[in-house]
Amino acid sequence: WVERSLNWIESSLSGDSKALAKESANRMVDLRGIELHETLLRLAGQLDPSVAEFLRTLEEPWSADTYQKLDSQLSSLIANGAVPGWIKPDLQLAFCRNLIQNNWIDEAWSRLQTLDIDTLSDASSWLFSAAVCQHFLLQKPQCVESLKKLLERESEIPTRYAITAKLMLTDIEPLKENSLDEVARL
Repeated sequence: WVERSLNWIESSLSGDSKALAKESANRMVDLRGIELHETLLRLAGQLDPSVAEFLRTLEEPWSADTYQKLDSQLSSLIANGAVPGWIKPDLQLAFCRNLIQNNWIDEAWSRLQTLDIDTLSDASSWLFSAAVCQHFLLQKPQCVESLKKLLERESEIPTRYAITAKLMLTDIEPLKENSLDEVARL
């Protein structure tokens, strides 16, 4: 991630801003997980104004037109040749995380399924996001699998992910198909 970032910085910036961005990129060496993901996104925002605008929109309070606005911005970024292909999956993951936070679970799950976990800077965020969607959509086998894979990385993930993953696993494992519990959740 550092080398890719440095190459992008080299071709995008000059002067003091280039030196500052390189410093930021070099600090990523020790980062993992969500910290790496968020640092990459901030750096991408420094390097490309359209990424910066997308990230600002992600931070805005959710309104009726937010989904359309973000979807349009993300589509433009993905089509944009100035944004390197290796950062695009992380931009999509950031959008999915925002969708989940705003209860657009079906849309988030649909998009998450198109992402290759190996192309992301933070596979744990993908696993957590997928498990949240699967849990909400009552996809028990897939949810249990995602949660177990996530918990295999427990030492690497934020405590909030681990605690929530354990709670979701405890909640969904005993769920029986066509039970009153399942029907009540539908």
